[in-house]
Order: sequence, then C-alpha cells, then structure tokens
Amino acid sequence: MEWAPISRFPASDLKPVDHRDCQAHHHVFTWGAEPGREKAYAWGMLALYNHSKTPNVELIDGPLPDTGAAVALRDIQPGEELCLDYGITWFEPS
Repeated sequence: MEWAPISRFPASDLKPVDHRDCQAHHHVFTWGAEPGREKAYAWGMLALYNHSKTPNVELIDGPLPDTGAAVALRDIQPGEELCLDYGITWFEPS
C-alpha cells in the first residue's frame, strides 16, 4: 500500500519517559533486534496509522534498505481507517 524511509536508532537513545509527556515517542516503532537499530521513526504516512486490536495493516521491512512498508492484512474498503496493532497497551479502558 505504501512504503517510506525509516530512520533506525538504538533503543538506548530513548530516555525513560511517559509517552504522554513526549510527542516524539508517539511515532517511534520497535523495528527489530539488531543491536543499535532496534527503534525506528517512520517517515511519510507510516507514522500516522492508528492502533487497533484488529488491525487491517502491518508494517514490514520495505523494498529498499532503511525503508518500511505498510501491507494490507485483508481487503480494505474505500474510506476505511488504516490501523495497525502497536503491540502494547497504551491505556486501560475505563
């Protein structure tokens, strides 16, 4: 569906902080286990997909080095929001 550059960096570059206190944390992904390249910032629209426990998109390594790609997990209807599973719980429903 889409691919875009990603900037990979060490997990140690992220300082422990509640994500609500740091806008930059809202768009950082865990991208793999390669030492020094565990985290990534995705450029383009990749960083803007919302979370869902039933996602219709997943992020994978892109077609070129240091790119990421969004691939559909099922047919997506026109106007349907693109969502992926962040893999973590951001908040507990009340």
